[in-house]
Amino acid sequence: NRRLFIAGVLMLCMVLPAVAELSQVEVGGQLRIRGNYISNMIAMPAPLVHYGPLSTLRRPIGGPFAPVVGSIVDWDNSGNDYSAVEQRTRLHVKASFTEDVTAFIELDSYDIWGEDFRSNYLTGADGRANTGDDVELFQAYIDAKNLWGTPLSLRVGRQELAFGSQWLVGTRDFAFLITGISFDALRLTYTGESFSVDAWAAKLQETIGDFGEDDVDFYGVYASCTAVEGHTFDAYWMLLNDDTVAKADTH
Repeated sequence: NRRLFIAGVLMLCMVLPAVAELSQVEVGGQLRIRGNYISNMIAMPAPLVHYGPLSTLRRPIGGPFAPVVGSIVDWDNSGNDYSAVEQRTRLHVKASFTEDVTAFIELDSYDIWGEDFRSNYLTGADGRANTGDDVELFQAYIDAKNLWGTPLSLRVGRQELAFGSQWLVGTRDFAFLITGISFDALRLTYTGESFSVDAWAAKLQETIGDFGEDDVDFYGVYASCTAVEGHTFDAYWMLLNDDTVAKADTH
């Protein structure tokens, strides 16, 4: 992808003056290939959020089963089984500037075998291939730990969010399809000896217009306590604020 390469070169040029300040650079990645078979298209429904008493729209926030499972059910409207081999490729760079300040960038690509690649063995041209947007910026954030000498951390940027069993909010890299999910968010984490508290604000959709209007935002606070050995107690509050649907319900 030429545009991605040019963007990478420009980013490298911008950070070159700061290379001397780096204390450690880590490069890693993951290649995951999995075959799926679902008989009779029977799958658990995705956890969905309902918007207001007048709204019939339902959308998933995250979690392991959302939002793709609903589309798997009766994949081709003929009652046939679903089978496919999926592949997800991930590559990341982690740069540590101090013990408490790090930057993390991760690229990924998700595809189904037999789709979206140059599969014509004679000419290399396949009408089903769309290789222009394969690589995505999955994560890109700055981490700052031990703020003001306390066990408080701040993470700003595109990042994964995973809490508890990940039933409501998770990475979506297991269960049926391993496409992954990330959020453009700001996250604060306070970690004690037997508890942790997370608070976040994420932007799910931005409407270019009036500030703070016609957007979709996701807020939450998640607390976990492990004071009792072998048990974890969770308490949380979440708010999905869809200003677009709220305004549609008033008409």
